[in-house]
Amino acid sequence: MDSDRGHVVASGFLALLASQIGTRLVTFIINLLIARHLSPEAYGLASIQFHLLTTTALFISREGFRRGCLRFGAAGSSAAAAGAAASDDKDDNTTTTPGNTLSTSNHKDDNNPSTNNSHGIGAGGAAAARGA
Repeated sequence: MDSDRGHVVASGFLALLASQIGTRLVTFIINLLIARHLSPEAYGLASIQFHLLTTTALFISREGFRRGCLRFGAAGSSAAAAGAAASDDKDDNTTTTPGNTLSTSNHKDDNNPSTNNSHGIGAGGAAAARGA
């Protein structure tokens, strides 16, 4: 059973590899022939036009998929956002003050310098920075 699956994978890989090599070889030969028969100005113009055409076609073909993914994600995330909002109500490390939209709590632990809040964060930050 596993040898059959391995054979299928190997043959599929070889087919894809051969098609990639063939496609790139044909594209190279066609570009070489076109470059030899056109002037540099005409070849540059044709290359730019072809690039714009392929870029536009790829954008249009991917746009529907992108919008579908956004809609699917928005429908699934509205329920998750409601659950996350309920769990965020119990966060006691952040407070809203009239002067600031969001500030960390002013809990000071002398043994832990990362909890010392005298560096301009919070409502009294300007007074602490001035040394008052």
